Amino acid sequence: FSAFDVSLPIESMEPYVASVGAALAGAFDAVPRLLVFGHLGDGNLHLAVSPRPWNEAARGKAEEIVYNALRPFGGSVSAEHGIGLEKKRWIGLTRSPEELSVMRALKSAMDPNNLLNPGKIF
Repeated sequence: FSAFDVSLPIESMEPYVASVGAALAGAFDAVPRLLVFGHLGDGNLHLAVSPRPWNEAARGKAEEIVYNALRPFGGSVSAEHGIGLEKKRWIGLTRSPEELSVMRALKSAMDPNNLLNPGKIF
């Protein structure tokens, strides 16, 4: 399975999850399992998606569905654990170049020698 960490306005959570569920059901021959839990108070959701058959192509398709569905609901990629390597290619879906620049500047100011989480973007 693949695990995802997303952030959404509370009022968008239910329609977002319904949208992801419908898109997953339409994208795979066998309906994938979708488990959702999170921290509703701070707008953080964790999704576990288990497409069948499981392979890297299925994982990529699940990522595409989960992350692309955020845009119409005002959501963002990652909320709680930051952006490392797996989510790096998706952050531009929900953050502008200006926002990314500010994030990089903050990281650089707080960690000028890149000692904290080296190799990760933020």
